[in-house]
Parts: sequence; C-alpha cells; structure tokens
Amino acid sequence: MALNHSFIDARGISVALPHNPQRIVSLICSVTETLFALGLGDRIAGCTNYCIRPMPQVESVKKIGGPKNPDIEAILALNPDLVIANIEENERVDINRLEDKGIPVFVTYPRTVNDSLTLIRTLGLITGSEQAAESFYKKAENVVHQTLKQVALITYRPNVIYLIWRKPYMVINKDTYIHDVLTLCGGINIHAEHPDRYPEITIEDIVNAQPDIIFLPSEPFPFKKKHIKEFMHYGAIPAVHNNRVMPVDGELFSWYGVRMIFGLPYVRKIFAEYNKILQYNIIQKG
Repeated sequence: MALNHSFIDARGISVALPHNPQRIVSLICSVTETLFALGLGDRIAGCTNYCIRPMPQVESVKKIGGPKNPDIEAILALNPDLVIANIEENERVDINRLEDKGIPVFVTYPRTVNDSLTLIRTLGLITGSEQAAESFYKKAENVVHQTLKQVALITYRPNVIYLIWRKPYMVINKDTYIHDVLTLCGGINIHAEHPDRYPEITIEDIVNAQPDIIFLPSEPFPFKKKHIKEFMHYGAIPAVHNNRVMPVDGELFSWYGVRMIFGLPYVRKIFAEYNKILQYNIIQKG
C-alpha cells in the first residue's frame, strides 16, 4: 500500500492521500465508469444519481444526489477517504465544504482527448491501480491512433453544429472535450472560435452558418427524433436538405475516460458515412 503520496489536481492543488483510497465517492459519471473499468467497484462508496454506467454494477452504489447539488451530509456519512470531482461539473462551494471536513478532493478537468488519456493514468495512480490503468490507456491510445490514420485519408471535413441545449439553443466552442472529439474524428466545429465556451445561438444563426451536419445529442438536453422537425422549415441548410439533422448518443461524444474507447469509433463512423455519401453523389453528378 502506497503511503503519504501527494498528487497535483486540475486546480494546481496538492492533494495528500495517506494510503490507497478504499472508500471513493465519484461526483462525475465518466469517472465512475472508469473506476469500475479499473476493477475498483468494491471501493466506490458513493456516486451521483446520474452515474448510470456500468450497468448493472453501478445500481448497488449509494447515490448522493446530482453533480450540482450533492447531499454533503450523505457523502460525509459514507466516510470517504477520497472524493473525485470536476472543475466544471461540480460547484466550488461543495468541494470546499468537503475539504473543510478533512476529506481529500481530487479535482479533474479534461478538455481534450489527450487529457482523457492522461486521466486514465492519473486515476490509476491515485487509486493504486496503475497496471489496470495502463492497460486501458494503451487500448484508448490505440483507438486514437487508428482514428487519426482514418481521418488522414478523408477528402472533406463536414462543418458541424453540436447542440447541447434547447430554448435557447446552445453549442460548444473549442475549449471543450466534445470539440476535440469532433475535430479528431474528422469534423469542423463551426463555433470553435466563439469567445463563449457554451454560446447561445438562434435558428437564424444556424441558417447563416450552413452546417453540413446538426447533431442533436441525448444529453445534457435530451434531444429526440421529434426535435428534428424544428429544422424542417429551413431547407436551405445543407444538414436539413441532406437529411443530416441527427439525434446521437451524447455519452459517446462527451464522456471521457474509458468511454472514449467506444466514443471515438462511434463519432468517426458518422463522418465516414457522410464522406461515403458525398463521394457517391459526386460520382453520380460526374
């Protein structure tokens, strides 16, 4: 058992762990799934109500509320020796309350695919499961390399809009994990250079942007097939004209950690199919 180790988290703060944590509370869905993948299910004392992977194992873990409104007393009652949080997904006041009670809180903030790779190793390091983490790291790294090889051969990168909210419509800029997934897999995020991390846009903005693909993910707003019809009056949008207003699995675009092993091929396949259809149409017109 490792003793008196300190680890620098995403805040730049040194988090001291006197031993390999045995009672972990995860406040992040992606981390909960990754911890299970590393074989640490029996050491996860609590997780959020939104932690739904892996099923059915996660069902037996004590739920402590949502990422934005966790039940601090319920967390303390679990007597955790480590809480894992995220700068964006969790509130600073909740992190501070836990630390004021002497609970070590390791805060994460992956915003790129490389950050996600690093996180896998980091979680292995702070939990004493380096060997399992290295195995998943190599699997994920191989998926990244294969994706890059495939993208290097494409002839066209579609311009895309990735909506994360409705009423108002909201999208993502380049300072997000989703953006990096889109880019690595062969797409161009139309709102990459917007100064706001999560810009609000209008339907007129979407018309003017002329996206090739509009993604309607299942989270954080639960877009469904019925929402496609909101765009059907705007046939001048290439995505509408070419039937590329697409409900997609939001987890596979936005969950980092081990989920990227499945997420990157999922996103890459969407762009590969788009290019295949594009090339077919070019041949037909020729």
